[in-house]
Amino acid sequence: MQDLAQNLDEFINEEYAGTDKPKFSIDNLGEAEWAISKIAKYQAKINEAKALVDSRKVQLEAWMNEVLEENQRQIDFFQSMLEPYAKTQITGKKKSMKLPTGTFGFKAQQPEFIKDDEKLLEWADENAKEYIKIKKEVEWGELKKACNVSKISEITPFGMTERTVLISPDGQVIDSVTVVECEDKFYVKVE
Repeated sequence: MQDLAQNLDEFINEEYAGTDKPKFSIDNLGEAEWAISKIAKYQAKINEAKALVDSRKVQLEAWMNEVLEENQRQIDFFQSMLEPYAKTQITGKKKSMKLPTGTFGFKAQQPEFIKDDEKLLEWADENAKEYIKIKKEVEWGELKKACNVSKISEITPFGMTERTVLISPDGQVIDSVTVVECEDKFYVKVE
């Protein structure tokens, strides 16, 4: 196996040049047996080479996973250190800061929608049939595109409160969907 590894390294480092070998023919059983033994010898070398490549693949993948894990841990650490600083420096309409080695900032995220599918289906069946699939399932993506997310004020026994709601194309609040606002997502872009 060691000779094969050395052979592989030499092959990689040198320019490959093929040579023509003289041609001969097999004329009897002895020569046929000899040819088969040569084929077996070369097939064994092929199998050994494949085994070497497979073992190196496993080693390389293990090494790569170790490198990825260690470096991702370091990236996570430095991002966790950078995010609080970013919160103090990035305010107002500004969403990022550009430095010579990269950019950091916050990306707006879409709100999270918690749906009660049964109630939403009932609502859509009465108010927005065009968003209902034949199998009586709300075409959520299309309905969501057609609707607007809005804040409304309500009077409750505890006073005036504000909540974020989903508003249908015809202006109705869709009570079967709870809208959960999400914070802007922190990111780092290396240049």
